[in-house]
Amino acid sequence: MSIKDFFGSVALATPTLVLGFVSSWTDLFRNTLIMRPGGSYQVNSTGIAFSCLLAVVLALLYKQLPSRSLKTVALCLLSVAILLAFVCYWIRFKYQYPLPRGSQEILNFCWDAASWLFIVAINQMVLFATMFANATWAKTDLQQ
Repeated sequence: MSIKDFFGSVALATPTLVLGFVSSWTDLFRNTLIMRPGGSYQVNSTGIAFSCLLAVVLALLYKQLPSRSLKTVALCLLSVAILLAFVCYWIRFKYQYPLPRGSQEILNFCWDAASWLFIVAINQMVLFATMFANATWAKTDLQQ
């Protein structure tokens, strides 16, 4: 591997472009029923950090995965994201009724955890769906 190839690989693993991608998706869900109103900024930052790290690592590791597998992973991640969104909505529903302080603290923690896991799952789902689309389009271009 030449020094040029090495620096090209390092540039691929630099999260600047990925950070914009992940932040855009996170901003989309910021003021929805999924995120806790008045929640900590650290929840979003944690989701963004994990999403960036996983997006770079998984894109580099799975770039040669067959398109059928990429589609399966994207659909599984979509299912996980929907489940986590449902958990967030269920916790929001539980807050309509009076709860003891201890239960509120536990629910806040669960809501924050489900929120940042949702951010991670939705970003990875979009990543794998994009990789699937690119693999499918590349295969179509090669056949023509």
